[in-house]
Amino acid sequence: MPALPADGEINWGSKLNEFLRVSHREDGKLLGVYEVINVHDFGAKGNGIDDDTGFIQAAINEAQKQKFGATVYFPSGNYLLRSPEGNRAALSVTKSNIRLTGAGSSSILQNVTIAKDQQGNETGDGHAVIAISANPEITNIEIDHLTLKNAGETTTSDLAGLALIYITAGGQCHQLKFHDLELETRNRAAISFGTIVNGFWIYNNNVIGIGETGFYIAGKPSLGFICNNILRGVHPTTAIAPAISVRNSTDLLIAGNHIENYNHSGIVLRDELSNRVQIVDNRIYNLPAGAVGIYIHSACNVTVAGNIIDQIPLDVKEKYPTNGILVHSSNVKYPTQNITIRGNKILNGGGYAIKAEKSIDATTPQNIVIENNEIIECQSGIQVDRLNGANRIYGNYVTHDVAGSFAPLDIQSLGSGKLLVAENLLHNVGAISGTPTEARNNTIW
Repeated sequence: MPALPADGEINWGSKLNEFLRVSHREDGKLLGVYEVINVHDFGAKGNGIDDDTGFIQAAINEAQKQKFGATVYFPSGNYLLRSPEGNRAALSVTKSNIRLTGAGSSSILQNVTIAKDQQGNETGDGHAVIAISANPEITNIEIDHLTLKNAGETTTSDLAGLALIYITAGGQCHQLKFHDLELETRNRAAISFGTIVNGFWIYNNNVIGIGETGFYIAGKPSLGFICNNILRGVHPTTAIAPAISVRNSTDLLIAGNHIENYNHSGIVLRDELSNRVQIVDNRIYNLPAGAVGIYIHSACNVTVAGNIIDQIPLDVKEKYPTNGILVHSSNVKYPTQNITIRGNKILNGGGYAIKAEKSIDATTPQNIVIENNEIIECQSGIQVDRLNGANRIYGNYVTHDVAGSFAPLDIQSLGSGKLLVAENLLHNVGAISGTPTEARNNTIW
């Protein structure tokens, strides 16, 4: 393998030439070194007044012409954008090995476009800032150290078209990174996936003003990390929806996120293809009545551990009181199974802290483990209903002095499954409601 000559080596000149030949591209630049393209060099002003869309897209197009990719850099400024006619995003990335980066929160990209209906009337919906399109395949896209904003308010149910960053349907994407972003939206999502994505990282982002969903991860994504993000929902009018919504995902870690959604649920994992998912060490605060802190819906092989869910309002007048962690099976073909809920802390809830159940005519949840959780001052503790397989409620601490509260442990029915209830510390009159298959060493006071 060619290498730099050692100290004192004879014929070092020819060896150095060989090293330089293999370590440089044909244009003389080092291999692995990206071009850095400054949007100001293409005419973008970033003054918050002039439309910079065409200039920035020209810079991106130039980056996409580079054989080995390039970085597009946004100096500090407020870059005003508008979606081109017929598009629902201001900017488009269609080639691999592209990075869009800036100076941090002071590099602001704002799409001010308001969508119109077929009659040409404004709908109130905003448009995306950046669309990533794989046709048929795209890899190694990174967007970081920018502030992204759009305009309008949510009035439709189309998640993908209204995200700040959205991955369009069709094709496959690989190795996507979105980090250190300020994402300010009152539309449907901050980041949305609509196609197959293999390998993605969403981390260290700050989402403010979630229209409905902070991150909407669909399209059969795999090998993903959603970590250390802050999501604050402050939208006053939209229906309840999750800060992080994941569908049909495999091999996923959701960890270390701070979710403070006054009008939304926390984390939702749904659909039968969701498999091998870990939801750990998240902090979820201030959910409304009717919301769920963490919702596992028709998924399998899921671990929910070390999360804190706090300050869920106590409002027994609501038809659907808040649940801390809900495991639910509603699919007629695929059961929710192999779910471990361990070491979580749930406080001040208005419904069940932890609940596992199924819909009528759906497959029955099975192999549910609920252990070493701490449940304090919730309206009710743990409820299980119609379980199959081998299930365990073990080593939990449940105390609630809330007036009118139900039993800390409520066993509705077991179906054909078995349930071990052991080593729990339970505080309330009545304690265990229902009969487990086996109960031992529970402390009730």
